Formats: sequence, C-alpha cells, structure tokens
Amino acid sequence: MGRQIDTWCLIGVCSLLLLQGCKTNTAADVPARVPFEVLDAGQEPRALLRYSIEDGTTTTATTKFIVSSEAKGETTVAMSGLRSLEIKTVLGPARNREHEVLYDYEITHANAVVASGASREARQEIERGAASLKGAGAAASINDRGRFLSSSMNERAMGVPVRALLAIINTELALSQIVLPEDEVGVGARWIVRNEILVYGFKMEQDLIYTLVERTDHDHVVVDVAFERSGRPQVVELSDGTTSVEVQASRTSGTGRIDLDLRSFRSSARAAGRVTDKAVIVKDGKREKREINEDFEIRVDTTSRLVGTSGE
Repeated sequence: MGRQIDTWCLIGVCSLLLLQGCKTNTAADVPARVPFEVLDAGQEPRALLRYSIEDGTTTTATTKFIVSSEAKGETTVAMSGLRSLEIKTVLGPARNREHEVLYDYEITHANAVVASGASREARQEIERGAASLKGAGAAASINDRGRFLSSSMNERAMGVPVRALLAIINTELALSQIVLPEDEVGVGARWIVRNEILVYGFKMEQDLIYTLVERTDHDHVVVDVAFERSGRPQVVELSDGTTSVEVQASRTSGTGRIDLDLRSFRSSARAAGRVTDKAVIVKDGKREKREINEDFEIRVDTTSRLVGTSGE
C-alpha cells in the first residue's frame, strides 16, 4: 500500500487546481456558491485593475514548494517522501486577440528532493514523476481580468504518470495570476474567488480571499491572499483499480503575499499553510486509518521580457 499512501500524502499540497482522469466520487451534492464577490471596494481613490500584457511578452516562473509532512497510521508513523519540488515554467509569447490573450505554457525544468527516510518505491515514484514533467504544457487564453477562456494540455502533460505532481505546478495560478474585480477598487479592497476543485477525484470547495494592500504604480500592486479548502466526507476510487480512499475530513488553510505585475503572465509571491486530512485507505479488503498533517511553503519568482529584448 506504500505507493498509494505516499501519493495520497501529496494531495494536500497540490490540490489547488482541477485534476482530470480520476474515477467517480460519492461526495454529496452541495448548493451552488457565488464564484466571485467583492466584499469591500476599498478606499478612495479607486481605479480599475486590469492585466495589460503586450504582444511578444514571455514570462519565466520558478516555483518552489517546501513540504513538512507526517502521516499517522494505525500501526506506523511515516513522513511523506516529498521534501521540496522546484519547477521552472515558460509562458508566452503573448498573442493578443480581441478581448483575450493567447499563450503557450511549458515546463522546462523540474527537480524533486526526497526525504532521506522515504521508501525506495516512494523515492522512485516521486523522482520519476518530477522527471516526466519536463516538456508538459498547455495552450491557454485569458481575458484582461485574468479569467481563463480556454485551456488544453499538450500530449506530454496528458501522459504524466503522477498527476498529483502535475497539479502542483498550477498552485502558482492561485498565487500569482489572480482574477481581478470588474469594478474600480482602492487600497483595502477585498474580494473572494470561490470554486469547486477535484484532487484525485476528491471534490473540495476552495475560497481565495484577496486584499489590495498597495498600488505602487499603474501596473504593479501588492495583494495579500488568504486561502481555505475543505472537503466533505466522500469515497474515491484511485485509478489503480484496487484502492479506495474514504475521506472523513480534509482542510487546508494559509496566507500569502503577491507582488502583482499586471504586464506579466505570472507574478512573484510567497505563501505558507497547513493541511489536515483524515481518511481510511481500503486496499484488497484491508482498511487502515490515516491522518495527514502537512506544513508547506510556496515561493514563486518571475521575470518577464518582450521577445527580441533583453530587459524585464
């Protein structure tokens, strides 16, 4: 059961974006939630926040995840195998069309650091998963508020064997490419983005609350983010066909700060948080209770340039 358990330990850190390719889940239906809401328009003077990404803009983002995990079972206590993961991605060049910006996204580098006490099976799976990320990518388009209009993964991304690692790279979306309010806002403005996500088939609700701290100039703002994700009791069958997970409780919370560059596909950001999951792993008729506690840090560092220039 070790491989499935080690993979499940990664879920709390990587579950900030929709995953596909999982089997059905049995989470109870929940009422529809308002996906976007301005809680406070902030102080005067107020102004629109809009992305303004020029044709030819290319952004390079380096995202690093640092994980401290403990998995408690009925008979064992084992640390999750992943200690840190660093991924470099290239986005662009930008191609402006009416009401949207098109761009390509590709992972050019991925390196995982595995805990010294991790099992050989866990180490091999994590290292193989990280190596397989190179070349994975997508074609996407966004509007000037940062909303995705379209997105499609390339063949390499669809073939990544450890889907959890692929989801990790998208954490930077919640931190460094945020959805902006439709109306004018000022310092102190607060808005919330609500969505439902799937993580290895786990259905979860996620709230991202953004606060406008400072507007340094027309194209740069400082934004604080508080995030929380929770899952109702549910049962999910993993894709190996022999393992199911009975989720009893799942919660993630944390805070961060974003130096938002409205001329870039991604922005530099820092965040930290904690994950607590309780579940029962069922495999070959055997049941084992698991409790996962994870502390994590995320750092996103970015640079942008126009094609044909050397400056940011």
